[in-house]
Amino acid sequence: MITTRSVPHIGEEHASSPPETPHSPLKLLAFIRFRAAILLLFVGFLLSGPVPHSSDIIAAVLAYSLLALSLLLCLGTVVFGTVTRKRLNLKYITQHQTGNFSRYAVSHLPLRSLIQISRASIPPFFALSLKVTFRHPTLRTLTHILLGSSHSPRSIEETLFFPHRGKWQISSIHLALEDQFGLFSFQWSLPNTGLFQDILISPGEHEQTKAPLMSSSFRAGDESPHTDQRQGEPFDLKPYHPSDGMRKILWKVYAKTGELIARHPEQSMTPEGKSFVYVHAHREQDNICAHALAYLKLLEEARIDFTVGCLGTGERELAHSKAEAEDLFLDTAWDTDHAEGVEDLNKLIDSASRFSQNSLQQIILFLDPHTNFPDFLDSVKALGSFLESKNITPVFIAPEEHHQTLRRETSSSLNSTIHALLFSDESESRPQDRLLQHQALVQNCAQHSWQLILV
Repeated sequence: MITTRSVPHIGEEHASSPPETPHSPLKLLAFIRFRAAILLLFVGFLLSGPVPHSSDIIAAVLAYSLLALSLLLCLGTVVFGTVTRKRLNLKYITQHQTGNFSRYAVSHLPLRSLIQISRASIPPFFALSLKVTFRHPTLRTLTHILLGSSHSPRSIEETLFFPHRGKWQISSIHLALEDQFGLFSFQWSLPNTGLFQDILISPGEHEQTKAPLMSSSFRAGDESPHTDQRQGEPFDLKPYHPSDGMRKILWKVYAKTGELIARHPEQSMTPEGKSFVYVHAHREQDNICAHALAYLKLLEEARIDFTVGCLGTGERELAHSKAEAEDLFLDTAWDTDHAEGVEDLNKLIDSASRFSQNSLQQIILFLDPHTNFPDFLDSVKALGSFLESKNITPVFIAPEEHHQTLRRETSSSLNSTIHALLFSDESESRPQDRLLQHQALVQNCAQHSWQLILV
C-alpha cells in the first residue's frame, strides 16, 4: 500500500542502481525521535523510583515491557534500515505534459513525475518515507510513505508545478525507515552525483505577437518584395475585377476614360538586414521570454537573421536561432539575480561589429515591468542611456498592462488550488504597484524619446 503525506517532454528516466549509488552518512542524531527520548526517560523513572522503592509489580511490568519494546524496535529499525538501504533501487521519471508540443516541459503547467521503486520490502510495523529535494528550495515537494511489501516494482506519482524556467537539478532523495510508533528513524540520503538528469523547464511561447518586424543593421538592397501576398497600402492600380468590390473603383478615371480601374495594395516590404535582440528578463519573468520567442519565430519565418542575448549571458555564446535562444533562457535563469544588464548588452553590441561594416542603428529590447525588483526602472534607464552613448537607438517591447497576469492558468480548479498551496504570493507584486510601474515605464520612455511597443 502506498500513501502520501503532504508536507506543506520529457519522458526521461533518472535511475539509480545499488552498486554505483553513493549514500550520505547516516544521520545518527536523528535516529532517536523525541517520543523515544520521552519514553526512555519515563522507563528510567519507573525503574529508579516506584519499582525498587515500592515494589510496584504493575510499574515493573510496564517498565520492562516498554523497555523491551523499545529495544526490539530499535534493533529492528537498524537491521531493516540497513538491508533496505543496500537493496533499494530507484528510478525517477518525468512524463509528457498534456497539450504541450514544445521540446521541453513548460513552467506553471502541471508536470507528472514518477518514482519507481524496486526491491523494497517493508516489514510490518515499519514504514519507508521518501522525499525528492531540488537544489533550489523554491520548488516544494511531498513526503511519500510506503507500507507493506511487494514483489513487483511500485510507482509513486507526484504532480509538480515549476514556478519559472530553468534547469532544475535534483539535489537528493531523502529516505527514512521508521517504526509506526514514531520512536526510531533510520535516515539516509541518496545524493545526485550524476544519477538524475536536470529537468529542463521552458518559458513556453505565445501563439502570436503584435511586435513589428525590425532590423537593427541595414545594407544596400535590404528591402525585398513579398511576392506571395500584397499587404501594403492601396496605391497600385489594376483593371477592375468583380472580386475587388465597388469601393476600390476609381470613378474619376472611369468618367474620363470609360475604363474600370481599381486600387490594388502595393507589395509589402520586408527588411533583410539583421536584427539584434536583447531580452532583459529575470528568472520569474517567463511571460516576456514567451513574447520574445514568438517574435523570433516571426523573424525566422521572414528569413531575417538575428542574434539574441539576454540578462545573465556572461561568457555563454549568443543565440542565432529560436531554439538556441530558448536554451539560453534556460541556462541563464539562475544567473539573472546578480547579472549586470549593461555588460550583457555590450557583448551583443560587440557581436554586431563582426556582422557588417555599417553601424548598428537600433537594438530591440524585450522587458517586463511586472517585477518586484526595486531597481527595474533604473536598469531600463541604464540600458537606454548606454545605447544612446553608442549612437544606437533603443526599441523597447513590453507587454500591455492587461496582459500582466499569470501567463497560464491550470485547466481545473484542483490544479489551481494545488498551485496556490505550493506557491505563495510573495513573488507577485500587487496590481496597483504593477500598474504604477507600468505607467512609470511609459513616462520614462516618453521623456527620453525612446520607442516603446506594447504587445
